[in-house]
Amino acid sequence: MPRCGCRKTLPDPLATLARVIGLPERTLARREKERRLRADESDRLLRVARVATSAEDVLGAQAKAGGAADSQSGTRRRHAPRPAGH
Repeated sequence: MPRCGCRKTLPDPLATLARVIGLPERTLARREKERRLRADESDRLLRVARVATSAEDVLGAQAKAGGAADSQSGTRRRHAPRPAGH
C-alpha cells in the first residue's frame, strides 16, 4: 500500500481512508498489514489520491486542501464572501 502524507495530516487516517474508499476499517488495516489491495480497492485508493493531489494543486497547499471540509461533521465550511473588487 503506498505511503502518503495523510498519516501526518488526518486526525484518524485509517478510519478516514476506510470510509472514503468504502472498506471496513478492520479490512483496510488487514490489507495494510498484508501490504496488498484487491484491484478494485487499489483503483478506489488511486482515485482518492488523484482527487487529493488535484485539490492541493488548485488550492495551493495541503493545509488549505484538507481544511476545506470540517473533519468533525464532514460538511463544507462556509466562508464569508469577498468584498467586490478584491
